[in-house]
Amino acid sequence: MDLAVWLPDGEAAASHEEGIRIPRAGRTKTRAWRALGYNEGETVPWGSTCMVTKTRLTAQDLWRLGEGDVRRELVDGEVIEMAPVGGVHGKITLKVARYLAEHVEQHGGGEVLVGDVGFVLNLPHDPDRVRASDVAFISSPRLPEGQVPVGFFQGAPDLAVEVLSPTDNPLDVQQKIRDYLEAGARLVWVVAPQARTVTVYRADGSARLLREPESLDGEDVLPGLQIPLVELFS
Repeated sequence: MDLAVWLPDGEAAASHEEGIRIPRAGRTKTRAWRALGYNEGETVPWGSTCMVTKTRLTAQDLWRLGEGDVRRELVDGEVIEMAPVGGVHGKITLKVARYLAEHVEQHGGGEVLVGDVGFVLNLPHDPDRVRASDVAFISSPRLPEGQVPVGFFQGAPDLAVEVLSPTDNPLDVQQKIRDYLEAGARLVWVVAPQARTVTVYRADGSARLLREPESLDGEDVLPGLQIPLVELFS
């Protein structure tokens, strides 16, 4: 029987006559080993044959890693770590979430989520892809049994909001937008604090760049919602 052992990027496993010894690693990588049932320093015995491979992680594996000091997503079976955000990012994220939450409190219609909640996008080429938006809105009919799930949400949010940071890679941002829309998101807002603009992406493939003094519109996802960019960026 072949033995498959996942090797985190940049790590090496010591091979010797008893088997493969799992290396000591950083906190996140150690959790990744444990998610697969191994502990650092543990020796995995040789079977009749042994091969060392890089195992494709699942959304369940990512969930088992638990919350930590970094934000994580899962793309093509690999964990993507993101550094903590800066102050402006946090301020704008809070403002967007407050506008959405106040609107939903008054008019109902669903739930607003913040805190990098994971969404399993079930894409045809990567069913376990997990994305975590800065702010998200999920309509009531799409909530499982009318409740917010304890774990990751299955599917895309109706509205995903991404607040850009200066270190964001433009290609990564565009891929994330595409992922949300392909998974069924109806609206994606990409907020650029430095440029003081918001780009609105829709499920039909259209997009629009908004500048001050224009306002964000909830359209058919959050009817009646208006967020003036002057207030958002003040």
